[in-house]
Amino acid sequence: MKRVLGFLLLQAAALLFFRQYRQRGKRRLDTLRSFADMLEHLRGILEADSPPMPELLQTLLRRCRGEAGEFIETLSRSMDMLGACSFYELWRQALREQNGLLDPDLLYELEALGEVLGRYELSVQLEAVDLCRAMLLKALNTLQKEQPQASRLTLALLLSGTLMLGIVLI
Repeated sequence: MKRVLGFLLLQAAALLFFRQYRQRGKRRLDTLRSFADMLEHLRGILEADSPPMPELLQTLLRRCRGEAGEFIETLSRSMDMLGACSFYELWRQALREQNGLLDPDLLYELEALGEVLGRYELSVQLEAVDLCRAMLLKALNTLQKEQPQASRLTLALLLSGTLMLGIVLI
């Protein structure tokens, strides 16, 4: 009886792990969508009237949700330190405070965007936003295509591994 109970607990633990794995994948997708949407809004605002950075951030704050909204909120709160730190440093620090759902390559591209914003001609800023957004959308599409297969593979490995372990237990 104890062995059967141990086997069932092992299967339950595997399913809980799988659930957490799927939730993390969903959060990564939501984060990528959130940042891609934020960059779309950013481009629109820059193209329309190119306001000063504090105004631009306030407008973005009203439009953005999710991880990107939290990033903009963090960045907005730190704007009072703009004299002591450059905008790029504040942008980078706000990005680093995110919970790590972005791949290092995408994080690097987003950081590089902060170096361009507010410093160069509007056309250069728009080009940088477009490039960064394109990379985010490419990563989002790749993740959307790979996630179902990765989920099935992970579930199969977990269940077969726990089944083999269960056989050893029994």
